[in-house]
Amino acid sequence: MAMNLNPFSDKFQLSICDGPKGLAGVAPDKVCDFKGFMTQAQFLINVMIMFGVLAAIVSLSYGGYLYITGEKGKIEQAKEIFRKTGWGFLMMLTAWFIVFQLLDWLAGNEGVKTLLGK
Repeated sequence: MAMNLNPFSDKFQLSICDGPKGLAGVAPDKVCDFKGFMTQAQFLINVMIMFGVLAAIVSLSYGGYLYITGEKGKIEQAKEIFRKTGWGFLMMLTAWFIVFQLLDWLAGNEGVKTLLGK
């Protein structure tokens, strides 16, 4: 089941399954069963990771701006922003990897290949 992570695409949708098996118009690869549920969970996590990366970029940019001002108080604030953003980003990636492994074991998803490219 191919997941489209581009929110500007015409084919982007948050729900990647169409309904239960046997319902008219539901494609076999878009059935909402356990594997479909696990794929949906992985998809939503991938979308949240994209927002987390964006938040980290904004936070690091703000910290960099504070750092280049040269004022002692702002430099200390920037170092704290860098430290907290780094730890938060590391925890986010670690949690993503753990959840990805669990979902892969439970449903055999190919989420990491979709997120990182084939």
